[in-house]
Amino acid sequence: MKIIVVDSGKNEVKSFCFSNNGTLEYVNSFPSKSNEIIEERFLEEDSSLRQYRMELNGHSYMVGEGVDTTYNTELTKNSLHHKLCIYATVADFLTEEDHDEEVLLVLGYPSTDFQNNFRREDYQRLIYGDKDGHIEFVQNGKEVSFQLTNVIVLPEGQAMLPRMTEVEDYYSLYVLDIGGQNVNFREFDNKGNAKTAFSIDAAGVNYLETTLEAELRRAIENPNVNFRGIDYNEAILTGKIFDIGAIEGFSDSTAFINSVVQNFIKKEIVSELASRGYNINVHGQHIIFTGGGSLLLQPYLENLLQGNKSNLIFSKSAKWDNCLSYTIKAFQEQFTTNEQFTSFIKPLYTELMKNGYANFYKGLTPSATPDDDTMDFNRVL
Repeated sequence: MKIIVVDSGKNEVKSFCFSNNGTLEYVNSFPSKSNEIIEERFLEEDSSLRQYRMELNGHSYMVGEGVDTTYNTELTKNSLHHKLCIYATVADFLTEEDHDEEVLLVLGYPSTDFQNNFRREDYQRLIYGDKDGHIEFVQNGKEVSFQLTNVIVLPEGQAMLPRMTEVEDYYSLYVLDIGGQNVNFREFDNKGNAKTAFSIDAAGVNYLETTLEAELRRAIENPNVNFRGIDYNEAILTGKIFDIGAIEGFSDSTAFINSVVQNFIKKEIVSELASRGYNINVHGQHIIFTGGGSLLLQPYLENLLQGNKSNLIFSKSAKWDNCLSYTIKAFQEQFTTNEQFTSFIKPLYTELMKNGYANFYKGLTPSATPDDDTMDFNRVL
């Protein structure tokens, strides 16, 4: 049996694959994009390892890199898109010898929707399928079949690892998980108990990129600019857009990007949290920023939240924190001591760091070093 942990986000799909004894075998991530295709246009020799052609229930789909479509904007994970992404992930971890392999699947779900039992159970049924968990399809020309033994759904934005490793004494701790579609917010007391949890829809980086493009179109009259050809993620990361000419009302592209990004953060995140009674710019409030979007927005958040800058914690493992949290929850019954927990999770975290939090690698042999500090899993479980 394989244990597969998937963080199926709206911007990126991240996953771990473990053997039945808890040995990490694979790590993978790919863009969260899918599209139904009418005609055969998949050339395996020209395609990335992170591009998948799927034939499921009589339809053909392209998933992952190189998919000519925008990110999925449905305000739910109960969709064909997420089903395709999860199945593609599982299939990528199976070999031709793994026919009908048993798979325990561990997935995440937005904080607000997680509290709705009907939605959460509907998501489980969607992924489990209508054949008692037996899944069959074709991926990249090869027949795939596996047997789901269970589909476990856990809340997003728990940030278990950074809560253990990157913050110590606090009275109150906020966690902001910035994804592609939404921002998951959680508040914890000093014992690690969750006090509040909810999601802010349409506040993720996919919507920020859309906003940046719309504002750029309004500010530039140059008919030769290919707006759809601009990498807005890279523009936010570097603070620059090249070869677009003058931007009305701004000295350069850096000033324009700073203005749009900070206005978006203030309106969609800071003000929305304030309307619910949570001020993230008050001195003394500890905040962990996690999720792939936090890596992109870190300099903008630090500049915007000057009043509380010393208490802002940006998780080093932000992209993988949901997968790490789901992993901890999935294996927690095996931990009876902090030493056992440390020997399991610390090598995984070290392996991610060693590989530069890379998108895909396999054949892992993670091992802890003798001087690894013991981690207290009782702080988060």
